[in-house]
Amino acid sequence: MADNKIIKVAVGVLFDQDDKILVACRPKGLHLEGFWEFPGGKVEADETTAGALQREFEEELGIQIKPQQPLISIAHQYPEKTVLLDVWRVALESGQAFGKEGQEIKWLAKSQLVEYTFPEANQSIIKALQLPNDYLITPECGADKEQFIKKIDHAIQQGVELIQLRSKNLSTDDYLSLAKQVSSLCQKKGVQLMLNSDCASESIAGVGLHLSSAALSRLKTRPVDKTVWCAASCHNEQELAQALALNVDFVCCSPVLPTPSHQDADPIDWQQFAALCQRSTVPVYGLGGLNHSHHKQVVALGGQGIAGIRAFWPGE
Repeated sequence: MADNKIIKVAVGVLFDQDDKILVACRPKGLHLEGFWEFPGGKVEADETTAGALQREFEEELGIQIKPQQPLISIAHQYPEKTVLLDVWRVALESGQAFGKEGQEIKWLAKSQLVEYTFPEANQSIIKALQLPNDYLITPECGADKEQFIKKIDHAIQQGVELIQLRSKNLSTDDYLSLAKQVSSLCQKKGVQLMLNSDCASESIAGVGLHLSSAALSRLKTRPVDKTVWCAASCHNEQELAQALALNVDFVCCSPVLPTPSHQDADPIDWQQFAALCQRSTVPVYGLGGLNHSHHKQVVALGGQGIAGIRAFWPGE
């Protein structure tokens, strides 16, 4: 039975020049021995997160680092305690990493992380690392489907790596036909495609599922296997709680600011967005009235990045 003990832990994600991530194996005799983890440790009463990270990397790995930007903050309940992880991207300033306490260390590509056993509290860190900063939501597909697909291709060329195909004006059959064409393009370019749940009743191999808030309210369990990306749209604490209960991989919280596409929707504002990020145990994208200039503020408040149409759709 949990004793309400809360432990704040600073966690650092360090990349090398080959874009590989430093992880360490917990030694025998420690809690969760044999599990792999990202470097870090408990934040002492007189420490900041940055100070704790610098101390832990020096004590455990013999290197000097500099915290760069927050990645995600996660509160995870274990049977015996609650662990609050404050996760940051860090940069190497000097030294060469080695296990000063005899622990094994490895540099892993992002794709390799899923092959190792991490504590449950680290799973959202892995998801945050696998997800990009930007999430393109397509506008409605007009009569010229070829031009629509060309614009998606152009967005991919501009660096978009995550796309939600949202086209409610199409019939289910026409939507699935379009989704198959877009999926073929995305798979060739190494881009993750998400289908909007209000538009399709079946999935296509290799694509994920994005649940609208209406679809979210109807579900009791996660609608797809854990090997398939599953996201949800949330506008308040209740919807976020429902999304987390379904064990989704990430969420979009909206509208953060006023947006022309939903003029009747009241913005949640920055304060509420920050509160939703703090309550979430999965990555959170900010959506609604946002553009690239808002990215730093979204990340500073605990978000993964920006989702939207106008910010990423060619010609908008």
